[in-house]
Amino acid sequence: MGGMAKRPAYLHPLDLTLVARSRDGDVVGVVDARALPGYDRVVNVTLFFDPHRARRGVAMEAYTIAGPFLFGRGVRVIHHEVLDCNTTMRRILERAHIPVQATMREHAYVAGRFWDVHVYGMDEAAWGGLERLVSSNIPSLGGRFASLGG
Repeated sequence: MGGMAKRPAYLHPLDLTLVARSRDGDVVGVVDARALPGYDRVVNVTLFFDPHRARRGVAMEAYTIAGPFLFGRGVRVIHHEVLDCNTTMRRILERAHIPVQATMREHAYVAGRFWDVHVYGMDEAAWGGLERLVSSNIPSLGGRFASLGG
């Protein structure tokens, strides 16, 4: 999903990794953006946050940092491939009115079975819808969280 299985070193100026740590320094999640070879200014963004170790909302906080940074560096489209079982991310994208652009049937084998993979793409205008949706949860934008971090 989202490009190469074996990735080269971060060489493209659009590549980005944000690492979220807990107060004790343990890694609780990452936002990883990689330029998709052959697609002009398109990055695949992967979010992984351990739901047992990261506090609620930290993934979206990190994502609202990554998105504007990527668009500011010249990204044209943020691309996501989301497993059908990832109902949390699918619900967030749907609530932000980001439509599924394609569905690859039984494309990924995870946890003992094949899952559909839904493909989403956001340009900067569509990103604004996602940013508005989560902005009420970001402290710097008047939301409820007490700190940025893990």
